[in-house]
Amino acid sequence: MFKNTLLTVHKGLKHVVFSRTICNGPKVAINGIGRIGKSVLRESFKNNVNIVAVNQPSVDIKAVAKALMYDTVHGPFSKVVTIHDKNLCIDGRLVKVFHEATLEKIPWKTVPIDYVIDVTGKCNEEKDAMKHINAGAKKVLVTSLSKDIPIFVKGVNFESYKNTMKVVSCGSSTGNSAAPLMKVLHSKFGILNCMGTTTHPMRSFQHIHDGLGFKSAVANIGLDSTGAAITIGSSLPDLKCNIHIDASSVPVLNVSLLKLYMNFENQATVDAIKTEIANKAESELKDVLHYVDDKLVSSDFISCQYSGVVDFNQIQVIDNLISIGIWYDNEVGYACRMLDFVKHMAEIDAKKTK
Repeated sequence: MFKNTLLTVHKGLKHVVFSRTICNGPKVAINGIGRIGKSVLRESFKNNVNIVAVNQPSVDIKAVAKALMYDTVHGPFSKVVTIHDKNLCIDGRLVKVFHEATLEKIPWKTVPIDYVIDVTGKCNEEKDAMKHINAGAKKVLVTSLSKDIPIFVKGVNFESYKNTMKVVSCGSSTGNSAAPLMKVLHSKFGILNCMGTTTHPMRSFQHIHDGLGFKSAVANIGLDSTGAAITIGSSLPDLKCNIHIDASSVPVLNVSLLKLYMNFENQATVDAIKTEIANKAESELKDVLHYVDDKLVSSDFISCQYSGVVDFNQIQVIDNLISIGIWYDNEVGYACRMLDFVKHMAEIDAKKTK
């Protein structure tokens, strides 16, 4: 998977030699180094994905490097990060850094990339994402939800991806936590309808203090929205039922809790639900879905790479009404699914060229 080699990096008048690992995975660029973008870049070193370039407008290269090296939530980065000619050198691997605010002007053509992961949330339509392709990318994976961009969720519909597709989405982090579980439950018990609420951390654009038109995020539980229902409905077309999931934000930095309330067509017991989830989590969904029987709290799931972890202490049944709680790291878990899908795209796309 990896080859060991050496890279000499110029640092002033000195030559610094790093032990380098060359990744043979797909060549990928990231647009946006916020919470998700940084997680994608960090996790790529564990997932055989070769991040060769990043674009982050209006941010100094030193700030980008420091943000990668140190994180309040996930801790220090395990790789050595240095700056070389206004670019990043991570574990001896050169990552080009651009600072272009206009998508069409990002110089992707100067770097041999296969895919762009856009985590800005601004590519709300296919025509927006196509600007990356016009700039030199072959395909684009976005975090946005749009009627004209197909959504793919690992453990649900990855196999529906076609190599003719140019712009795709992984949906929302909440949708990724719910859809695999709902596919399992629907196949076994039949879901008639579903409602839910996700309690997620405060967001980076929220404010510490009250202001004109907004309230303090650290002093309040606030109502929010989520695209989970769109993600679930799009990736699970066989689930022909009403789905409504809302959201609230609380003053924590990371990890969300999704509570699902479903009516089943077939009778189910708590033990039967646990057994079905455990069987799938230990087989075909072993890298996607997990479960716990201990009474844990949100910080216990920081940096968790699963899409969702079902809390067996939060399963309740009254007649055919079922309540289930799912923990998920809305940063790292979601970043890992985007990397998984890029690898899946590369595998399918490679068959086209043979």
